Parts: sequence; structure tokens; C-alpha cells
Amino acid sequence: MLMPINALLFIVLLMPVILGMTMVSHNIYRFFGSHPELGFSSENNAIAMAVVFFIISGTIVAVPLTGIGGVFAVVSLLVTLAYVGVALYYVKKWVLQTIHTTHDELTKCASAISTTSFQKSTMGMTALLLASGKRTEILSDEQRDEIVERIKHARAFDHLPTDALVGYFNTYLGDIEHPVCMYAWESTLNKVKELSDDRYQTDIAMRVAVSIVGGRNGRNIDTDRLQQVAGTLGLDPSKYTN
Repeated sequence: MLMPINALLFIVLLMPVILGMTMVSHNIYRFFGSHPELGFSSENNAIAMAVVFFIISGTIVAVPLTGIGGVFAVVSLLVTLAYVGVALYYVKKWVLQTIHTTHDELTKCASAISTTSFQKSTMGMTALLLASGKRTEILSDEQRDEIVERIKHARAFDHLPTDALVGYFNTYLGDIEHPVCMYAWESTLNKVKELSDDRYQTDIAMRVAVSIVGGRNGRNIDTDRLQQVAGTLGLDPSKYTN
């Protein structure tokens, strides 16, 4: 009777470690999946990296079970404690989200879409709504940094790699504020239009972009610019203005 209890206790104590290893591996998968320039161009390669990391981590954590002591045991203990810390972080995060959940309809809709075209569309629209493309109205570093922070903390992007989103945003903003091209804004708008034919996805992307640039109520957005973006994308501009 004592053996099953000990085994059960061991499994319970091991669960936080496994959770920590799983979440770290998941973030490794997301990192390599969003950085194809590192040589992991396919999803399978990114998954393989995450699996390899998980196996190596499991081997390190299991060192004490083999009877090996000394430095290896100390390293294993430190790694194990680190994974427990990661697990506690995510448990705290999930509990707080459950208790203080404020997921509105838009957040729920956006959290169900993770395609690259959705990410690029949202960031392209954000840049288009934010910048005029006029050489006399270049955004300041403070304005750019404020939007970047909003992107990083937007709950609609909790399931997406924020580094990739910020990269898309900076790319589109750089295209719009091109120092030579006179029609950079219009050209960028056409590029965004070609990203997706899914009207629903485009609508969600537009709503998220409006909330990022103008806040929860969509304020401080140039009305003419908003109407032009929405109209070109085949959307009803009145849906995004208060």
C-alpha cells in the first residue's frame, strides 16, 4: 500500500517540473517558428527543436535518479528548481486570467486566429492608421515606442509571438515612411489588401488595429485615414468609428 502512495506522491511532485519543461519547449517552438532566418523554415523543424530540448531537459532533471552525485546533481537541482519557477509563473498567470478575466468579444475572436496573414494584416493596418506617409508628419520615437508597448501587452496577441508582430509593424511603418516614395502609404495599403481574402479575418484585424492605435474606444484616429483603409479593404468604415 505504501508503494502506490509513494509513486503517486512522486508523480505529483514531478508535475510542476514537467509543466515547466513543456512551457519552455513551447516557447522554443514559437521562437524558431517565428524566425525562419535561423534555418528552421518549416514547422516540423521548429517542433523537432522543441522536442530535442524537452528530452535533454528531462535527462538533466533525471540525473539524481541515476545515483550520480557531485556537480551533476547540483546542476540538475538548479535546473529542476528553474522549471518549478517557470511552472509557478504560468500557473499564477493562468489563475489571474481566470479571476480577473476581461476577455471581450474582440479578444476572444482574435485569440482564435493565428495565421501569418492575420498577424501581418493587423500590423499593416496598425501602421496605416498611425502614420500618414507624409514626410512632414514622421512619427517620433516616443509615438512608435508607445504603439510597440501596446502591441506587446495586447491580450488579443497572447497566443502570438510578439517579437514577430513588432517586426511586422516596424517593417510596414518603415515602408509607409519611405523617404523617397511619394505613394508609399497607398502602396502599403494595397500590399495589406492582398494578404487575405477572408472578410471575417480582415474585420477582426481591423478592429484590433483600431483598438491598438486609438485605445479601447478607438479615439485619436484620423477619420479620413480610417475610412480610406476600411473602404479599400471592403469593410464598412462606420463599424470602426464611434
